[in-house]
Amino acid sequence: MKILLVMDQFYNANNGTAISAQRFAEGLMKNGNEIRTLSIGKSTDINYSVHPKSYGFIADKIINAQDMKLAKPDYNVIKEALSWCELVHFYMPFSLSRGTMKIAKEMNKPMTAAFHVQPENISYNIGLR
Repeated sequence: MKILLVMDQFYNANNGTAISAQRFAEGLMKNGNEIRTLSIGKSTDINYSVHPKSYGFIADKIINAQDMKLAKPDYNVIKEALSWCELVHFYMPFSLSRGTMKIAKEMNKPMTAAFHVQPENISYNIGLR
């Protein structure tokens, strides 16, 4: 099966979400699936590359404190990625996933999702120890 993994930062292994996604991809490939990614990164590393999105100074400061970047949907890239795949898997509920999900619904692509966002990633960085 051709599976598209949609995640803001797939190859930055500095967080549990990216590590989990990489292990998931490895397991799927070991079982004979073909995996491609839609993520921030160089087009030589990411199959379908998009750019980071800014959410404004304060939000960007919190996001960057986690050594994270969130992706800006590029609808041309998304359509190309969805044209390739047979199944779409989402990791995070942000702009890239929401934009991809909207188009995937229009294209009748089956979808699955995991939720890998922890509230303490935000609450800690705004001082709510």
